[in-house]
This record gives sequence, structure tokens and C-alpha cells, in this order.
Amino acid sequence: KVLMPGRMKIPKIAAITVLVLSSFAANNVAPSRTELEAMYDKAFKEFDAGNFAEALKDLDAIDARQPDLAESQNLRGVILMREGIYDKAEGALNEALRIDPKFWNAQFNLAEIPFLQKDWPGARNRFQQLLSNNVTELQGEAAQLIQYKILLTYLLEGKENMVDSILAKFDLSPDTP
Repeated sequence: KVLMPGRMKIPKIAAITVLVLSSFAANNVAPSRTELEAMYDKAFKEFDAGNFAEALKDLDAIDARQPDLAESQNLRGVILMREGIYDKAEGALNEALRIDPKFWNAQFNLAEIPFLQKDWPGARNRFQQLLSNNVTELQGEAAQLIQYKILLTYLLEGKENMVDSILAKFDLSPDTP
């Protein structure tokens, strides 16, 4: 009679493998809308508290389960902008726009990158493009904010002669930026 000690281990190994694979599969199931919102809220709270590394981990968890979420990519871009990692921020914001080409926040944040880099002509170009591409959709405060950013690029570049024409475009209401 020959004992085969390895034979008993096979079912145990198979059971462990099934458990590992099933937990892996469970983690790869698309989360519910409520679960996604809770995950995003957690990431946003970490961002808002200045815990950027933790917020990025939270966004990684979202992306692992729902990689095509424009809001997640936009927040990632904003965090990277705050950290001064502009090339990766631009990549994340472009990904957000690939997912949702009409996502206005990502468009604005993408225009903001050269502004933060003090590239006034580059920022002005992006803001003007944003304004012209979305002229029918942008009204009120959003359009005024972009015009204000354009005005700032001229002032910061020392081109005060352009200021009067831009100021004329503002609705001089109390809530004007």
C-alpha cells in the first residue's frame, strides 16, 4: 500500500484557488452607483483635507473597478495640478474628456494648467478656445469667469492695453468676478 500525501492537498489547493479567484472577481465587479458615489465622496473629502496621496489611492480604487469615470479622472487631474505634476494632470484631464467630451469642469481645468505654469499666452489661448467652443453652452458666470481669466493673462503679461476691450464684455453686475 503506497501513501500519496500530495493527493489530499490537491482539493485544499483547489479550494484556496477558488476562494482567491472568487474574491478577485468580486473586486472586479462594477460597483453600484451608490457605492461609486461613496467611493468618490471619500476621495473628494481626502482631497479637500489636503490628503492628496490618500485621495489618489481612493481614486485608484475607483479606477480599478470603474475605469471609465470622467469625474474620477478630473479629480485626479486637479490633485496632480495642486501637486505641480502638470504633465500627468494634463493626461488625467484629457482622459476625462476622452470619456466625456462635454465635461466642462475637465475642459476648464485643462485650460487652467498653463495659467498655473505662468504661461500667459498658452493659458489665454486655451481659455479663448474654451470660450469659443462652448459659446452656446456657456452663459452667465461661467463665461464671465473665463473672460476674467483671459483678462488676468493680459494683465500678468503686462499687456494692459487689452484690458479695456475685455472689461467692456463684462456684465457689471455685483456678482461679476
